[in-house]
Amino acid sequence: MKKEFLKTALVLFGLSLSSTAALAQAPGPKQGYWNVEAVPGKQKFSVVRFYNPQNQLVYEEKMEGIFLDMTRKSTIKLLNNSLQQVVNNSIVTSQLKSSYAKK
Repeated sequence: MKKEFLKTALVLFGLSLSSTAALAQAPGPKQGYWNVEAVPGKQKFSVVRFYNPQNQLVYEEKMEGIFLDMTRKSTIKLLNNSLQQVVNNSIVTSQLKSSYAKK
């Protein structure tokens, strides 16, 4: 009886691991993504990094004296809008560079 219980428990454990791994694999971002490092306290600051879909850092800014509250929807909306501007600017810049490099 104990052997059957252990076998069942091991099978269920194995299935739970495989399903967890499948959930963790999400498709990559279409327009890029942002990352925020916010440090509270006396020397509070926030670092915002924007990445393109190829996981390349496009822009980084350190804001001294500002602690971004990531629980606010307005902060997330602002970061998403900024991401679009940064990525679009990066696309235009790379197109201009390649255009002038050909001449």
